[in-house]
Amino acid sequence: MLVLSRGLPVRRCHYLPLRGSYRNLPFSAHSGESLGASDLSPIPRLIAKRRWDDPRLAAIFSSASAPISVCRILWELQEDPRSAFHFFIWAGKQSGFCHTVETRCVAVHVLFRGRWYSEAQKVLKDIVLSTRVSDGSESIVDVLRTTARGYGTLGYGVFDALFGVLTDLGMLDEASDCFYRMRAFRVLPKLRSCNNLLRRLVRTGRGELSKSGQMEEARNTLAEMINNNIIPDEAVYNCLISKYHRMGNMDEVRSLQIDMRRRGIIPSTMDDTASDKI
Repeated sequence: MLVLSRGLPVRRCHYLPLRGSYRNLPFSAHSGESLGASDLSPIPRLIAKRRWDDPRLAAIFSSASAPISVCRILWELQEDPRSAFHFFIWAGKQSGFCHTVETRCVAVHVLFRGRWYSEAQKVLKDIVLSTRVSDGSESIVDVLRTTARGYGTLGYGVFDALFGVLTDLGMLDEASDCFYRMRAFRVLPKLRSCNNLLRRLVRTGRGELSKSGQMEEARNTLAEMINNNIIPDEAVYNCLISKYHRMGNMDEVRSLQIDMRRRGIIPSTMDDTASDKI
């Protein structure tokens, strides 16, 4: 299981005293010096013209600190998400270079800012699927949050997108962990994302122990949503009620129905009738 609060295969970050608009960004550095501002200034124009064979582009990857330069270039391309995405893909194919979690997270912010949401989700999916548990390393949420400071504000939609990617991949424990970590800095997933997680928690699980654990997690997530003024819709309530009814847990059925009425949501007649028959 990918534990968002503990591990990613990210080498320990050395927070460099970068100058200018990059001073708050963390990048993994191992040895060597990154290219200076004057060296990087022509790079965005070369990328915009797709001059991939220019030796100045190749020079970016001649140093072990290439990830720093890649992050800087991506920031410079924030007003041109198409070029940023092409550069990100091209850089990942260069011999001896491998994207770090930081370069991926910067790419996500740039793409999201440019409303290239589909491409941003693809990069998020790549981050999630390419990571494994490694004690003492950074979390995806933390790296996303830190790199976001380059804009002077958090791009909250990015975190909802990560939450959605984890849920869609069936990584429900990780999605729940993401929810709690987002809440810690007062960012919450959108209602539709929370509803999607609840539905998947209710519909997954094999065997009585698995079902019980998933329903407990669903109930806890529901409580957290309500505590944070994220009120689930009628379909989610009915999904929970139906599942508890099949499990024979009528106390939870009645509790959910009471909560629905308190919030002005009328339980379906089918659920009321089913409850009365038990």
